[in-house]
Amino acid sequence: MRAARGRARRAWLGVVGRGRYAALVETLRRSEARFRAVSEAATDAIVSTDWQNRIVFWNAAATRMFGYAEAEAMGQPLARLIPTTTHGTRTPSPMWQGGHTAPTLVGRTVELEATRRDGTAFPIELSLSSWYADGALYFTSIIRDVTARHRAQEAVRESELRHRQLVECSPECIVVHAAGVILFANPAAAELLGVRGAYELVGRRLLKVVHPDSRDEVRERIARAPDSRSGAQLGEFRMLTADGRTLEVETSSVAVVHDGRRAVQTHVRDVTPRKALERQLVHEAFHDPLTGLANRVLFRNRVEHALARASRTGPRPVVLFLDLDDFKRVNDGWGHAAGDRLLVQVASRLRATLRDVDTCARLGGDEFAVLLDEPAGAESPLLSGAAHVAERIVASLGEPVECDGVALEVGVSIGIAAAAAADGADELLRNADLAMYRAKAAGKGRYEVFEPAMHAAVRERLELEADLRRVVANECRDLVVHYQPIAALAGRRLHGFEALVRWRDARRGFVPPLAFIPLAEETGLIVAIGRHVLETACRDARGWQDRLGRPLSITVNLSARQLLEPDLPRVVAAALSDSGIAPESLVLEMTESMLIDDTESTLGRVRALKALGVRLAIDDFGTGFSSLAYLERFPVDLLKIDKRFVDRVGREHDESPLARAILGLGAALGMRVVAEGIETEAQWTRLRELGCELGQGYYLARPAGLDDVERLLDAELARG
Repeated sequence: MRAARGRARRAWLGVVGRGRYAALVETLRRSEARFRAVSEAATDAIVSTDWQNRIVFWNAAATRMFGYAEAEAMGQPLARLIPTTTHGTRTPSPMWQGGHTAPTLVGRTVELEATRRDGTAFPIELSLSSWYADGALYFTSIIRDVTARHRAQEAVRESELRHRQLVECSPECIVVHAAGVILFANPAAAELLGVRGAYELVGRRLLKVVHPDSRDEVRERIARAPDSRSGAQLGEFRMLTADGRTLEVETSSVAVVHDGRRAVQTHVRDVTPRKALERQLVHEAFHDPLTGLANRVLFRNRVEHALARASRTGPRPVVLFLDLDDFKRVNDGWGHAAGDRLLVQVASRLRATLRDVDTCARLGGDEFAVLLDEPAGAESPLLSGAAHVAERIVASLGEPVECDGVALEVGVSIGIAAAAAADGADELLRNADLAMYRAKAAGKGRYEVFEPAMHAAVRERLELEADLRRVVANECRDLVVHYQPIAALAGRRLHGFEALVRWRDARRGFVPPLAFIPLAEETGLIVAIGRHVLETACRDARGWQDRLGRPLSITVNLSARQLLEPDLPRVVAAALSDSGIAPESLVLEMTESMLIDDTESTLGRVRALKALGVRLAIDDFGTGFSSLAYLERFPVDLLKIDKRFVDRVGREHDESPLARAILGLGAALGMRVVAEGIETEAQWTRLRELGCELGQGYYLARPAGLDDVERLLDAELARG
């Protein structure tokens, strides 16, 4: 055979020539060198075997991978590296299946298990090719260690398993969908939507579980589903459960791959309770908790919106400001619980009186307001619309309100203001408030329409209050006390004086009592003013008594605010002590309404005053809430007949029987009676005939200063 090959080579040389042959040999050597260089530089193991599966080529990467040096590996069977059976089992390796001693995977790339020199098994990826040389069959395997890849794949599988477990066990509803069809749903989704299991959701159209009101929004979201480059897509909409309940949900959707296809994973959180709470909190923030009406914040907001619309389209809105009349009497007489029930019924009547487009609000206490955004009436929104509404409200609230079996009567005073071009919400509310106070002053149970002149009155009132505060701060030096004499009707002997405060203002002159006394009551300044009058009157009375050498009474009016002061008995005791007058010389006048209001605390203070030894009188008796019960309960000494009853005394055909009745009542109860406002001799004479003991009025003398009092005292002394 060797001789044959030699002959063949010589024949070949004869054909190509020796030079050509040498070139071919050099080319082959270079090719083998390049192959060797590439093989040695490769990161994958390259192993060649002959047809008997013995290793004939081994690169450096194979040494690093398997741990055998090239010399150790050459001539060894490949089965030493890649066992004929799967590691640790009797299962034939895919490379040797069919019992062949030569590889059977030529032209394929497969994953197998290999063994290192130290006996450890590891996964490989093997690509096998075959080739011939010198008529012999050879195989070359390119082997890659895929341990890291397997670990990564295992990590991915573990991660996927954990993710599935998390999804399955998550209390949050999770749905995977694509093209509007549900591909996966976890048990929480089934529970949330009220189906027996997640399998009932898979394959259903997503819109089937969406509330009709939210379907357009969800369709739009499906059309622009998030991709891997976009972040989470957040949303809020409503869903339907299997039993028809509506759920409010928040969603967060991200792009995922599900079973090899692009999909969207949506996390659904049921926020129905939270939304209900939010609505409740919003409602409470803008509504009165007692009546359910709008509160001041919401009402002001509605007024601002109405003004904004009017600036563009008109008409101008109208506001009605309502204040219940004498509501305090209900609270004091029947308790705050009854007052609250009354307010609820008032709110109900207001709703029944108004239109749906109107806004009714409780501003606080017994104050309400109505916004007529579209006043009814074509002629004049104010007169034919708002005024008509006000009339209906006055009539409705004028009817008794039934509370716990008791018919409570409460009226309402209303101010009406139509928005002017430059008015804001505050100005409109202020104007309606001013008109309401005008309605109160005009007699209550009525309405008044705002007029610009009311602002001037308010400014005057504010200036008056500021000046009055300065007077009080200056120890009441600008306040003077005038005195009106009280005399016996029989004989006109001087019995005493009633102290009446007057304000002498440098700019205004004498300010009428009706102009500043109610203001002092409202601001609380009457407490300091009343103390000043009490102390001054007691000092002056002591001087008069000393001059006449006999007792003279001094009558001082107490205000409702003074009677509320816990230290009133101490103030009176100090005035008596400082002046030195006898307690029985001091008469403290109170009105009937003062004794009716806040009865228990009032009774305690009245009894404390009586314990000092002073006398107590009821002023303007018969004009308030006269009751024999309270006359017996309170330690009253005197009754004063109001001027309006005195005016009708002595008329031949029109005499009032009330003066006679009061005199009889006083006699029956052992109380002295004083007639006020006597202006004629006929009245003086008739009252004396009826048995009235004491009287005062212009017929006897007008209230006067100290100089006039001195002249009266001189005259009294002259009479002896």
